[in-house]
Amino acid sequence: MALKVTLNAGMSLQQVASTSHDVKVGYKNKTSTVVTVDGEATEVGNRDFILR
Repeated sequence: MALKVTLNAGMSLQQVASTSHDVKVGYKNKTSTVVTVDGEATEVGNRDFILR
């Protein structure tokens, strides 16, 4: 599975994480980040993606 999320919050982000999948979070600046699902993850299957 491949998933990439670009988040532009418009305000400072304190923490971005997923409780459902292993992700890599790359902060671009205080208000934006790029989140990708870890390519090595094998448990992604048929689960909802939760980003907080």
